[in-house]
Amino acid sequence: MTQTKTYEPVIVPQIQKAAGTLVDVTKMWASQGLNIGKQVLETSAKSLSMTAETIDGLKQRVDGKTKR
Repeated sequence: MTQTKTYEPVIVPQIQKAAGTLVDVTKMWASQGLNIGKQVLETSAKSLSMTAETIDGLKQRVDGKTKR
């Protein structure tokens, strides 16, 4: 039986390294985007909470439960 040797082209390791780098950069951008999304949602939640408190205060004034 004859065995043939296959030689990996020189460019394959470079492609593998570039692909690995691309994956790392993609993960970094995904992480950054998720972090920003989290911060935006937290800020929105705080703003909505403050707005709800203001509306509740107005409601109590309309209902005559509190004075100015």
